[in-house]
Amino acid sequence: MPDRLLTVGEDCLICKSMEFNEEEFKEYVKPHLLKCRAGDWEHCQRVVHWVKELGAGRDDLELLIVAGYLHDVGWWDILPNQKIFFQELLASEKEAAKNTKPFITEIMGAHGYSQDAIDKVVRLAVAADNHESKLEDEEILVDADSLGKLDIDHLKQKYKETDWLTIFEGYYMNEIPKRLKTEKAKRSCPALIEKLMKELYQKKNMKKILFIFILFFLSIGFSSQALACKCELLDTSDAYSKADVVFSGIVASFFDREGSEQVYKDAEFVVYDSWKGNDNDPRIVTVGTSVGSSMCGYSFTEGKEYLIYATITEDGKMYTSTCDGTKLLSESENEQEVLEKIQYETANTPAEAIPVLPEIDTVIDPSSEKTEPSSNGTLVIGMAIIGVLAIGLLIGTIFYFSKKK
Repeated sequence: MPDRLLTVGEDCLICKSMEFNEEEFKEYVKPHLLKCRAGDWEHCQRVVHWVKELGAGRDDLELLIVAGYLHDVGWWDILPNQKIFFQELLASEKEAAKNTKPFITEIMGAHGYSQDAIDKVVRLAVAADNHESKLEDEEILVDADSLGKLDIDHLKQKYKETDWLTIFEGYYMNEIPKRLKTEKAKRSCPALIEKLMKELYQKKNMKKILFIFILFFLSIGFSSQALACKCELLDTSDAYSKADVVFSGIVASFFDREGSEQVYKDAEFVVYDSWKGNDNDPRIVTVGTSVGSSMCGYSFTEGKEYLIYATITEDGKMYTSTCDGTKLLSESENEQEVLEKIQYETANTPAEAIPVLPEIDTVIDPSSEKTEPSSNGTLVIGMAIIGVLAIGLLIGTIFYFSKKK
């Protein structure tokens, strides 16, 4: 293995009595990482960026940075330095994992690190390889590695284009959000996923991006209904039956809704799993809730995960409250198992209706449990016209650029 260790000039050793020189270390490992998979060098730099974000102020930040640069070093000469299919990577992971410890030991040893420091970085790299973290320092590196993948350049540099959507929808969307453990990573993840999703779908699937935009517009552009605060305890089966939509997800943002006569808030979710009513599988949805002593609104927190039971109001918007069974995902492990069983038993029932634009002059029965102050008719008509024009403009823009390509 000595012939695999790259040196920079004759003075490759860094005396550890000196202050850590990241630029010098970075330049030392660069030619080694350029001999690994395509995109590994760029990915490691993104991982180091997130290590600094998640581990700021820690005494062991230097070793976390070193681990960020070296965690993929075992991929030397395993695969051709070119874009690959995702299955090729999976088939070679074990071989690369065997190289991780000896390569890290060799490189860090050449830089004068102690055996304890080498052992720590090897442990961190193994945690990143396995996507599993038990200690706080492992959580930082594993989360940094995960966030470093949520970038369009990562897919472009590493994988065949035909695999991009498969990797994103099957791995990034479903696995990465569940894996994150640091609070800052959980807060950062939804925005990164949303940005990457828009970039991918804008290039690969115009219909999907159109559906997401329309759903988003419907969620924030029209007046909503509020559910009167008449709570009763619901078991899982009753909550499922009452709800139109049941899913789990993480809150990307929680904000005041504009244009309502009372005070309402909207929570934008990145969806993890869906048990009911999400047939078109949008991964970013908006759920409304009310605020005030007379209404049983749910106070969501950005970055936290929830199990959502939502109804679809007459204007096509999803709504939830404390009366519907919505709760923190961490409090619902047994409940999710029940939902899986209910979903299996009702698999042959008709699909839930897709939300549609509301009728302009809908009359709501004041005795109904779902009530809302009447809206100004002119305002509603004006908003509907603006909505139609906005959707038409969006369709025209997408059609123009798709034809241009």
